[in-house]
Amino acid sequence: MRASAVCAPALAATLIWAGPFSHWLVMTVVLTMQPFYSATWQRALERIGGTVLGGLVGALLAQMATTPLMQIALILPLSIVGFAARQVSYGVFVACLTPLIVLLIEVITPGHSSWEVVGMRALFTILGGLIAVVSCLLLWPIWEPDQVRKELRRALASHAAFAEAAFAETPLSEREAKLSTCARSAGLALNDLEAALSRALQQPRAGHHPEVEAAMVADATLRRISARLTVLRHAGAPAGAEDGPWKAWIAATLAALAEHRYPLPDRPDEARSPQLQRLVAQVDLLTGTLRPGQVRETPVGAAA
Repeated sequence: MRASAVCAPALAATLIWAGPFSHWLVMTVVLTMQPFYSATWQRALERIGGTVLGGLVGALLAQMATTPLMQIALILPLSIVGFAARQVSYGVFVACLTPLIVLLIEVITPGHSSWEVVGMRALFTILGGLIAVVSCLLLWPIWEPDQVRKELRRALASHAAFAEAAFAETPLSEREAKLSTCARSAGLALNDLEAALSRALQQPRAGHHPEVEAAMVADATLRRISARLTVLRHAGAPAGAEDGPWKAWIAATLAALAEHRYPLPDRPDEARSPQLQRLVAQVDLLTGTLRPGQVRETPVGAAA
């Protein structure tokens, strides 16, 4: 819906006020817009910066290559380097693509000033990038702190289910299928959380948001909790009677954190086995990181 609402007017404008280079506006809008604002912002910076840098290089190369044969000779290495860098850096790809386009225009339709081509491409790229970024700000924006909060809750809930399955008082053979499902769900939830954190770090100012900073610590802690649960899963959960309340406390605390239920369950008084000490220490670290006030409950869309 966003792509249609933004690209259709841009395409109509280029058809009404047609020009030899106006199609670059629509191409920039389409290629820059991403599902998330942070990704759109990052793509706009890479495309605009690569276009300006590549345009300057292309104009200088066009001034040096005075014959079509020299221009064609420069096109080949630019193509090789640019498309080889496509999967590594979008900015480098665009920086190599722009002088390639300038030289192609010089070969195919001579008569255009190379500086005119560079100026028009830079103008339409900057304008298209601004349109894409503003459209993601105004039309159905998705704020990364909100996404991080949702993914963190899902990761906490999946680890609560993982802990409950790992500590179930049934033979390992009977609960192996459920354990495998819970372990996989916990791993996928952590992957989604880390993807949201990665996007948040790209979004302006979101990387310093309290929820994002707390979620980064919680992500590393959940990784360690998942590792400890995996060890207990293969080694067998501690079977001592004194460990029962601690096992129940771990699963209940993770579930309470996922649902943002406070106060958290009371800690048991019984002694815990050495096998559970590290796991309990990680849960304590998690509860301290996600204590009320550290991760605020804010309305969706308010955490810009």
